[in-house]
Amino acid sequence: MPRTLTCGLAAAALAASCLAATSPSTARADDRDLGRMSDYVKIATSDTSGQFVKNRWLVQVQGPSIAQGNTPASVGKAQKAVVTAAARAGVRIKGQRSFSRTFNGMAVTLDAKQVSKLMRVPGVTGIYPVVAVSRPVTEGGATDPSMANAVGLSGAAIARDDLGFDGRGIKVGVIDSGIDIDHPDLGGSGTNGTTAFPSARVKYGYDFVGDAYDAKIETSVPVPDAVPDDCGGHGTHVAGIVGADGDTTKQGVTGVAPKATFGAYRVFGCEGSTSSEIIMAAMERAEADGMDVVNMSLGADMMTWPDYPTAQASDAMARRGTVMVASAGNSGESGVFTSGAPSVGKGTLAVASFDNTHVTQRAIRLAANGKLYGYGSADASPLPPQSGSMPLVKLGEPGTPAAQGCEEYTEAQKALFDEGAAALVQRGTCTFYQKAINAQKAGATAVVLYNNAPGTLSPGLDGAEKITIPVVIVSQADGIELAAAQDARIEWTADTISSKDPAGGRISDFSSWGLAANLDLKPELGAPGGNIWSTYPLEKGAHRSMSGTSMAAPHTTGAVALLLQARPKLKGHPDQVRQLLMNTARHDALWSMAPDLGLVEPVIRQGAGMIQVDRAITTQQRVSPAKISLGEQRAKAVTTTLNLRNEAARPVVYELTHDSSIGTVGTSDPQFDLLDAQVDLPGRVVVPPRGSKKVKVSIQAPADAPNGYVYGGWIVARSATGATLNVPYQGMAGDYQRVDVLHADGSAAPCLGEIVDKKALCLDEQTGHSYTMAEGDQPVAVFRIEYPVETFQLMVHKANADGSKGELLGTALELEKEGRMVGDLGVAWDGTYQTTGSSPYVAKASAGDYVFEIRALRALGDPDVEADWQTWTSEAFAATFTGSASAADAGRLNDPGMLRTARS
Repeated sequence: MPRTLTCGLAAAALAASCLAATSPSTARADDRDLGRMSDYVKIATSDTSGQFVKNRWLVQVQGPSIAQGNTPASVGKAQKAVVTAAARAGVRIKGQRSFSRTFNGMAVTLDAKQVSKLMRVPGVTGIYPVVAVSRPVTEGGATDPSMANAVGLSGAAIARDDLGFDGRGIKVGVIDSGIDIDHPDLGGSGTNGTTAFPSARVKYGYDFVGDAYDAKIETSVPVPDAVPDDCGGHGTHVAGIVGADGDTTKQGVTGVAPKATFGAYRVFGCEGSTSSEIIMAAMERAEADGMDVVNMSLGADMMTWPDYPTAQASDAMARRGTVMVASAGNSGESGVFTSGAPSVGKGTLAVASFDNTHVTQRAIRLAANGKLYGYGSADASPLPPQSGSMPLVKLGEPGTPAAQGCEEYTEAQKALFDEGAAALVQRGTCTFYQKAINAQKAGATAVVLYNNAPGTLSPGLDGAEKITIPVVIVSQADGIELAAAQDARIEWTADTISSKDPAGGRISDFSSWGLAANLDLKPELGAPGGNIWSTYPLEKGAHRSMSGTSMAAPHTTGAVALLLQARPKLKGHPDQVRQLLMNTARHDALWSMAPDLGLVEPVIRQGAGMIQVDRAITTQQRVSPAKISLGEQRAKAVTTTLNLRNEAARPVVYELTHDSSIGTVGTSDPQFDLLDAQVDLPGRVVVPPRGSKKVKVSIQAPADAPNGYVYGGWIVARSATGATLNVPYQGMAGDYQRVDVLHADGSAAPCLGEIVDKKALCLDEQTGHSYTMAEGDQPVAVFRIEYPVETFQLMVHKANADGSKGELLGTALELEKEGRMVGDLGVAWDGTYQTTGSSPYVAKASAGDYVFEIRALRALGDPDVEADWQTWTSEAFAATFTGSASAADAGRLNDPGMLRTARS
């Protein structure tokens, strides 16, 4: 079903009320009720979903793509026919970019009021908004775990060092910010601007955007270039994880597959965002270049429908034979249903992130005693030097307001920095940016932040004025030690120090949760991604730490390269690659939110678990399907046939068992419970040599589960030698078409509201309101979509005399295939609406009394079944149109991008 958007809106804004974190749950492992997410973490309330690019659309044309078996001539003919028919229908399409290899369609510029007309043109099967995809935000940059430890977690060290595989002969595409072709760890000369492209390692690629491109800026235009060199850093870091081949005696990095060949497809400028249109162009190029595996450490969070074109294109490439790997997303503290396209695609491997076991950090030295203190540097500040010294000024005793540096410095404090000193500032009360800018204005030459709690974090420095001095952060304990030092003086060094990470091996707190909107099990598996030390552009320091599922995906991509080298017959068979990696993964990581309970991480977050690529290479057994997506279950059990295959010369005897998982109900602040599904297994199974054995597994949802409860676990086949094969399963108890998609705990939405300081707030009184319809005095519908929906409509009705809903005028907003939202969205109605019927047009309301109606078709619902829709009707309000009409000219639909722009 197509995903289209039309609106008659003047403004939109997001309101998100912070939920305070409470004390962790005291539940024991034998308790069924394990509390809510907010009992363990602070729930994120800022929306990370993509912004729509103004008047830019992806138009899907009838017929398959080339990767799906079509011919270039047929694809071109079908697209030309659509353009011709559109022109005949009066639809003015501009700025066409054609896609043919992975997606049969076009990117076009089109006024929003013509979208519904284009949808009726013969040959058009779907219209989707182009989404601005933000550069992935890295987390926890305060620590830099060694790649040597990361590859130990995933079995890559054994595959590489003991089994002798290095990715040689495997072509790996990296769709990202490019690759620093000069980097010596990636086959470059080691000197900026001296390496020719193609280079020794980066043999394929293209720059689709240029340095200055930012999809969120309307006037930004891509400036393509033949050389995909990286000035942002994210892509170089990703490439290093995949396959750096550096000199480790000189602080170089060795990646998972150090001899793999790279294709660099640059879709990000030096800063800013890209778009789904640009990403799809890069996918087309990677497919044409014959990449064996493609890494996409990017995506649109919350866009959980696998219908979106980037997910469709990824699926097409997988069907063509390319292994597609994508990061699951970094919205783990926003609840469930937070993964996004392209990772939710059916043929795409969605990868969760696990934290590493050890931490390696750059260090400063306290001159008085020579002790080293590890630090992490902030993204948006200059790199710290690796030599030189300076005084360190303490602003106050730890724990006091003075120590936090949130107020403008006094003249006496400013005098302390006359000799070029660094400021020692404790975390707390105000933002990291405020601390840094205050110190900078006072004359500090650097800022050494220290935590006010155990653990690591990445200091964000977003603000109007640029930070021009280095900003680093040390641990709470180290900061207190530095604060206690007399006449402290620090020395910047190139040294590193290492220590064990107590959270190592657990899922990263930022890692997104499944499912896909269609209840497909996502993510499929996980890899190390928490605080990974890898390559970075030479001009930015050559190496650094970054964290995110963006780092876990390339670890998996590198593992795929090793697997394809070790088992060449797997080339062109992504499903078999997925099967082996999932069958041999480990799912025994302790639940990161409450490890003391002894429970394992929920399947909805880790899938099959941490990859073990050495086992995937050496195993002679496998089981299909690799995962079981049960969908919604109302009463009957679902029976699945498992096919166990044995390629060895001897029979294998398996005991089939079932490991249950923690389940969830709700989305933004889910409830955790231990409710076991009823699983019927055959028990002992003998698989003959070089043969197979089929067995039936019956799974029924927990009998006492509430509606919408997401349950799951793993079917485990364990041999006498202890080797295991794992199949994760996931389902939803009850009726997906009866979940509450419009109401959330802690929110009064849906309601009539107002927009104050770009926040949508419900009005205390819902009746008796009158609006002039001038900008700033318009009725606001405040709502939140708590679960993915097939269709969302904001309708406008005339009000009856008694204030009830009367005659339908039309639609003020319509969304299709929409993911869930984080926080409330406020839509100010400007008086325009789109009429219903076979020939809709945009009209303007006249003075009178009106009622809003929201209609949401729940996911997988039937539009002809009224019970599958959830509705809400507002109180009546008056629109006098006595104010300025400039924002409500008839026949004009306003920028759909505003829906997303104001949601942060």
